[in-house]
Amino acid sequence: MMVRRINVISLLVLFTIVFLITACSPHPPIPLESLLAESPQFPATWETDRGPISVDWQVGRYFFSQEPRYALNATQNLGRTWTDRGDPTGNPEVSEHIFYYDNVLTAICYFFLLRPEIAWRRQWPNFYFSDLHKYRYPSDWHYRSRYADGEHVVCGMGTLERCQLWFYWARYGQYLLEIRFLAPNQGIGPHLFEQIVAQVEPYVGERLGR
Repeated sequence: MMVRRINVISLLVLFTIVFLITACSPHPPIPLESLLAESPQFPATWETDRGPISVDWQVGRYFFSQEPRYALNATQNLGRTWTDRGDPTGNPEVSEHIFYYDNVLTAICYFFLLRPEIAWRRQWPNFYFSDLHKYRYPSDWHYRSRYADGEHVVCGMGTLERCQLWFYWARYGQYLLEIRFLAPNQGIGPHLFEQIVAQVEPYVGERLGR
C-alpha cells in the first residue's frame, strides 16, 4: 500500500513538472506591432433588430477608455481598432489588443484570474447582473485556435444571438490577446463573431507559433 501511494505521488509530481514545463515555456520575443492584423476581412453585412446593416471597415483611432488591471500591469501593450467609415460614432468597432508580460506565470495568472467577466465585472451588464449571467457563454462556439495555450469567449452585453459586446481572450506563452466586438443596438451572434476572430487570431498565432 505504501509503495502504491508513493508511485501515485511520484506520477502526480511528474505530471505537474511536465505541465509546468509545457505551460510555462515562453514564446520568443517579437515586436508587438508585428502582431496587429493588417488587412482583416471582417463581415460587411448582417441582420439586426432594426434591419440589415452594411459596414465599410477602416482602421480607427485606438484608445482604452477604462483600462483593466491586466493592461495596466503588462510590460508592454499595443492595440488597433477597426470602425465603420460611414458612422460618425465609430460603431460598430472591432479591437485587437496584445499584452506582453515578463514571464509566463504572470501571464497565466492574468489569463485565469482577470478574464473579461472578472476584469470588467463592474462595467458591463452581463457581468454584474446575476439574472443576465445566462447570456455570458455561447454553447455553440466552434472556433478553436491552433496556437493558443488557452482561449475563452464571453458576451458582456445583450443576448447571445444579439450580443453587443463580445470578448475573445487567449494566451500564447507570456502574451495575451483580446479581440473585442462592440456595437450598441447592432448585436451579432457567436457565428459572426467567430468569423471576426478567425481574421485576427491566426495572424497572431502564426507569428507566435513555436
